[in-house]
Amino acid sequence: MCDVNCAVPRTRTQNKNPIRNKNCNSYRWRQLLAGCALAIALLPALALAEPQAPSPGPAAATESSAAAAPQATQAPAKSDLDFDLMADSPKSAGPTPEELRRSLELDGKVRLRRQMLTAHQVFGFVSLAALAATLVVGQLNWLDKYHSGDFTGRYEDAHLGLGIATTGVFSVTGALALFAPNPYPKAIRFDTALVHKVSMILATAGMVAQIVLGPVITARVGKLDQPNIALGHLVTGYATFAFMAAGTVAYFF
Repeated sequence: MCDVNCAVPRTRTQNKNPIRNKNCNSYRWRQLLAGCALAIALLPALALAEPQAPSPGPAAATESSAAAAPQATQAPAKSDLDFDLMADSPKSAGPTPEELRRSLELDGKVRLRRQMLTAHQVFGFVSLAALAATLVVGQLNWLDKYHSGDFTGRYEDAHLGLGIATTGVFSVTGALALFAPNPYPKAIRFDTALVHKVSMILATAGMVAQIVLGPVITARVGKLDQPNIALGHLVTGYATFAFMAAGTVAYFF
């Protein structure tokens, strides 16, 4: 056969045969094409036979996730909306020494006003009680001198002493309210504070009238107008007590 003969070395006489040479050349081409086809068919098998890197197990995946978590926490992704509107605004440098001085001065005035007005309340109640006692004793003194006709004079000293004491306590009460600092001035308006002030002003006028009428009554002893002046002194005492009581009630409401 040609295939077998082509495998045997040819002699010079055989090389001169063209038909035989052509068959041998065809046989060699078929062998070459068969080898190429076999190589192409074996390429996928060789690719599958190559060793692959082992895939990470669950433990390795957990460790990689734990390692990536701190990095994500430490370096968060900066969003376009991550900005501070107040970043460029000027920051306060704190109060100046002058502002601190004014604040301390204001606090001192507030504390002093609170203490003085507390004392004003205490002396106000004492003044109201002293004025009531003076009014009762004055009423008895007027009855003894000008109504019953006894003229014993047993209430004169008590009335005089209570009058002087009441005047002193009333003066201290008014001074505490008058000289108390006012760090928060308010506009004048009709309220209980205004009623209290007006009532105390009228009570002060009544006290001044009482102080004037007392010596006048003493100087008019034996005169016909003395009983009338004494009655006016008594009525002024009642009016003063009424104004003072109204001012005290208005202070608490």
